[in-house]
Amino acid sequence: MLLETQRLSPFTDIFTERAEAYQRAMETNPTARDKEFLNVLHYADIQDGHVVFDIPSYGGYLLPHTPVNAKVIGLDPSGAFAELERKTEQQVVRCEEIEFPYRDCTADRVVSISGAHLMGDRLAFFKEVKRVMKLGGILSVADVHIESKVAHFLQRFVNANSSKGYQGKFVDDNTQRLIEGSGLVVTFAQRISFPWKFSSIDGAIEFVRQLFGIDMASPKDIEAALQDYLGIQKIGKEYYLRWELMFYKATRVRL
Repeated sequence: MLLETQRLSPFTDIFTERAEAYQRAMETNPTARDKEFLNVLHYADIQDGHVVFDIPSYGGYLLPHTPVNAKVIGLDPSGAFAELERKTEQQVVRCEEIEFPYRDCTADRVVSISGAHLMGDRLAFFKEVKRVMKLGGILSVADVHIESKVAHFLQRFVNANSSKGYQGKFVDDNTQRLIEGSGLVVTFAQRISFPWKFSSIDGAIEFVRQLFGIDMASPKDIEAALQDYLGIQKIGKEYYLRWELMFYKATRVRL
């Protein structure tokens, strides 16, 4: 039986229904978010032989961007992605948000990309992350900051134009205290801008539509919202959608 906080988790609620569309978007445009993955991997500092937990892993997109021979394991709190057929070779397993199916001190690195804001109990989530990390391990987090244009786009346009809505606890000044409240030590915290890249404007629109479940707006409305909230720039033959996340790096310095 699931705990009440788990039943009400935005992540599980959203992706129980939307996992297939999200996966379709990522497989159709597998390089769109390259900068995002490379940024979070930079702060993770993954080395050969490391065991890396990717949570929430969605459909397992981290491994193709990992430049070394590491064991990358995706943890999926919704369970929906773990059941999908995927093109990536990254392992994805079902887990609870605050109970991972691994022993203490298992992972050298933990990576969390754009998912912590959808967890039901973030402090409990970070405490569980700390439990499975080895001494000296690193947590690398990238997530939406509440004051960013990305947050405004998700809170206003996506929430109003998706039948599932979009409600999340975006990171703010309290997030570092939550991470450190778990027993980890934050050594880096900064908002970083980077682009999502597409070969066409239609590709950008369709990617965002499927990724965020925007089923109540026309392609023209989505394009207008992307321009108004975020900005799209064409350089050569490529289209660049401005994106931004808050990055944290934290280490486990004591048992």
